[in-house]
Amino acid sequence: MKNISLFHKTIIAILIAAIVFATSCKKQETPVKLAETTQAQVIEKVPWIPIIGGIVYVIVHVTEGQYYKEVTYNPDGSIASIKEGCKGWGSCSVRGETQNAAGVFSSVSSVIYGDDYDYSGEAQLVKTKDGKILLKMSNEPYNEDCYKNFFYDDVIEISRPWIIDNPDVLKELEYSRDKAITVQGKYPVYTLEDGKYIIIG
Repeated sequence: MKNISLFHKTIIAILIAAIVFATSCKKQETPVKLAETTQAQVIEKVPWIPIIGGIVYVIVHVTEGQYYKEVTYNPDGSIASIKEGCKGWGSCSVRGETQNAAGVFSSVSSVIYGDDYDYSGEAQLVKTKDGKILLKMSNEPYNEDCYKNFFYDDVIEISRPWIIDNPDVLKELEYSRDKAITVQGKYPVYTLEDGKYIIIG
């Protein structure tokens, strides 16, 4: 009887130890997972947390493709011909317009290319409190084509420079008026609940 009693006590002790160990493991795992999740959410939101310093609403027109320029020279070194345009995949050329209180549109750039644009949509130029300039686009149904085509990948490329130098726009963004914002190159795309954006300055 003493042997059986000792055997039962040993089994009970092992079961209790297993339950305590499993419970302590769960207690250790749960806070770590929550901490990681919370940290990931904070990291995702960090670029958008700063208070907005200024917003300019713009109509954007985009030409698809990659910008190219081919120059042919004569034997004497003079230029015989210049061919340039947009072909292929990506965002070749961007044009932006703002509308004043009277309903009159004006370009955000003094440099306007004569391309035929493939799609248009609404966007925002935004300055955050920490000085970043963002180009943000909402994913509203009316904006679907522009949104989908402009943000075609996790990193997008704008191959021909879009120079934002309209003094009224720069003033609204509280950006140095003697310094234009040049949008050209590759930009990582950041996702928000209501849309996506790239950091352009």
